[in-house]
Amino acid sequence: MKIVIAHYQNIVSYPPVISLIDNLLKNQHVVRVVAYGTHNLPKRILQHNNFYEYDIPKINKKSLIDAYHEKNVLKNLANKQVISFMNDADFLWTTTDFTVRWLGDIVLRYRHIMQLMELIQYYPRYPRFKILNKWRFPIDKYARSAYKVVVPEQNRAYIQQVWWNLKEVPIVLPNKPYYTDVDFKELEPNTLEKLDAIKNEKRKIILYSGVLWFDREFEPFAKAVQSLGSDYCLYVMGSVGDAYKSRFKELLNRYPCVTYLGYFNAPQHLCFYQYAYIGLLPYKPGNSSDNYTNISELNALFCAPNKIYEYARFSLPMIGTNVPGLKGPFEKYGFGICCEHLKPQEIKESIEYISDHYGEMKLGCRKFYDDINLDKIVHSILS
Repeated sequence: MKIVIAHYQNIVSYPPVISLIDNLLKNQHVVRVVAYGTHNLPKRILQHNNFYEYDIPKINKKSLIDAYHEKNVLKNLANKQVISFMNDADFLWTTTDFTVRWLGDIVLRYRHIMQLMELIQYYPRYPRFKILNKWRFPIDKYARSAYKVVVPEQNRAYIQQVWWNLKEVPIVLPNKPYYTDVDFKELEPNTLEKLDAIKNEKRKIILYSGVLWFDREFEPFAKAVQSLGSDYCLYVMGSVGDAYKSRFKELLNRYPCVTYLGYFNAPQHLCFYQYAYIGLLPYKPGNSSDNYTNISELNALFCAPNKIYEYARFSLPMIGTNVPGLKGPFEKYGFGICCEHLKPQEIKESIEYISDHYGEMKLGCRKFYDDINLDKIVHSILS
């Protein structure tokens, strides 16, 4: 089959989209991608005979009016490329709600697979201006017209069906990476430098990888690790939201046990996991998505992180907050602990428990990871 993937955001910031491309190529499909940052994709994808890409140009930072105009120009260029790619294609696969908003009625012309990375009840027409939120983009209309709707977590599937009055429950495609091997020849100098530093770490590494924002609760973990003395340290990697930078800087200054590695394009971030001891999933439920007003308050509660699969792939037992999205798999497979109150003493005891049961929890990680068959799920979506 020929599949066009439209992803109107930075593609290397979305590991599940890279996983999808790998999956489709491995199963002999022709893949055409329209996205930002396609030139940063792994060489195994860029050099594949069945892969074609259109790299949406970046918006140059100018005045607000110029940027708005340029954004519309780029949007039209991207949409035209999607239409061109779809000339003889079987499916149009969008990977974010933002992409659907840009494409609009164009998606109605094709067999449209609508994948959602976040839990969304509605999409404001002007997402950066909360005062205008009563004007909403009819994203639910496009979902009801889609060939398939795809979400990353089971609870989200049922919630999305109710919110949007969908005839069928969306298909669950977990955010599990398809390939986890990293070609060290592709690593950037900065990545190699940071990798050398973590290789030489003598303490046991507690690792957090992901977005650094207000809906991630870091300080209790920093306090817990600090209280354990010289045996443990906390390494953090990922992009820091602009509004969160000052608070994160304060955290680093207060807790010398915390080291910030930086941000690394997927899948380069995976090369650090092999040196970690425990993985963190510090989700904080509630309305903390100040700069993403379309994301539901339930998003963190029914979280669907690719981290849980990435950590599991490298057999890292996990500590997370007490939310259904984590509690279910933790209890079923026994590879993680949910901290009910998220207090430093509770986290400290969880680290000590994992240390005492490390072998069996590593086995739970592997069982959880191996139970997901991405090939089978993607085949069912295309059927």
